[in-house]
Amino acid sequence: MNSMNNSEISMKKNNNLLDKFKTEIKELGHYLFLKLKSPLTIIGLGIIIFAIIISIFPQILTPYSLTDAIGSYPGSWNPPSPDHPLGQTMFGRDVLARIIYAIPNSLKLSISVVLIGLICALIIGIPIALLNKKLNISAEILLIPIFMVPLVFVMIYGYFLSFYNYEYPFLVGLFWTPFFTYLIARERTSFYDISKKVIPYIPLFMGVTILIDTFIGLLVFSSSFTIQLGAEISIARLYLYTAPWASLFPSLAVFILLSGFFILYGGLQKSPEELQELRRVV
Repeated sequence: MNSMNNSEISMKKNNNLLDKFKTEIKELGHYLFLKLKSPLTIIGLGIIIFAIIISIFPQILTPYSLTDAIGSYPGSWNPPSPDHPLGQTMFGRDVLARIIYAIPNSLKLSISVVLIGLICALIIGIPIALLNKKLNISAEILLIPIFMVPLVFVMIYGYFLSFYNYEYPFLVGLFWTPFFTYLIARERTSFYDISKKVIPYIPLFMGVTILIDTFIGLLVFSSSFTIQLGAEISIARLYLYTAPWASLFPSLAVFILLSGFFILYGGLQKSPEELQELRRVV
C-alpha cells in the first residue's frame, strides 16, 4: 500500500515538473515573441540570418569555391573588375570569396565559445544559486574565486599550447564562464528566469568574441589553414594606398557582422515599459 502511495506521489511530482516546464517554455516563447516587435531585434536578426545563409550557400554571392579562395593566381592586389567585384588580394585571390568563406569561421568560433562558456556556467551557477538561496550568501562573494579561475588556467595551460589551435575556443570560452555564472547565480533556479536573463547577453558575447578574434588576426596570430577577417585586414594594410579595397571590404564585413550582433543585443534589452514596471515592483 505504501509503495503504491509513494509511486503515485512520485508520478504527481513528475507531472507537476513537466507541466511547470511546459508553462515556462510557453512564457519564454511569448517573451521572445514580444521582443521580435522591436525594430532593433528585426534588423539584428536580419543581418545574422543573412550571414548564416551566405555561410551555408556561398555560391549565392560568389562563383568561386573554397579551393579557389585559397589558391595562387596572377593579379595580386588588382582593382575591382567584372570577374572580381571587390578586387583581388595577395596571390590574386578574390576579396569577395575570401570574405564569404571567412564569415562562417567567425560564426562557428563565436557559437562554440559562447556554448562552452554557457555550459560551464550552468554547471557552476545553478549550485551557487541554490547555495545562495539556502545560506543567504551574496552571490558576488561566491563568484570572486570563479572570476580568477580562467586567468590562472590560461596562464598555466595556455603556456603549453600554440596560441591558435583547437584549444583556442575552449580557452576563450572560459573567459565568458564567470559572466554567464554571474547572471545565472543571481536568478531563481527555473528555466524561464535563467533563460530570460541569459538569452539577451548571448549576441553580445558572440559579437565580442568575433571582435577579439579579429583583433588576434590583426596581430597575425591566426592559423594559416583558415580564412580569417582580421588576418585579411592585417595582410592588406601594408598595401593600404595601392590596394585599399583589400583591407576596406573585409573591415566593412567585420563592421556589418558585429553590428548585427550588437543591434540584436540592444533589441533584446528591457523596453522602457518593462523598466517602468520594474520600478513599480521595486
